[in-house]
Amino acid sequence: MSVAHNDLEAISVITYPFVDRDEWSQRSHGFLARTWTGEPAASSELDPQWFDIAEIPFDRMWADAATWLPQALAGEFIERTISFRADGTMVG
Repeated sequence: MSVAHNDLEAISVITYPFVDRDEWSQRSHGFLARTWTGEPAASSELDPQWFDIAEIPFDRMWADAATWLPQALAGEFIERTISFRADGTMVG
């Protein structure tokens, strides 16, 4: 699958500090693409699947996704810091 640079719409910048594993800390940039060519393909990191927005499986995602992804998909640009512990639980 490929997406032209000018077809990417920035929807988020999330900073993820891991309070007990600083080396895991990261910043994530989210994009929405409404136009692309080809089909998504599995990699060693993920197996992409299509979901209707109303059926996004938040229970299978990191806990923070439900706190920002619905607003981002509705058109609100999200910029947040969301802290985690190494066991995957959100802090605060």
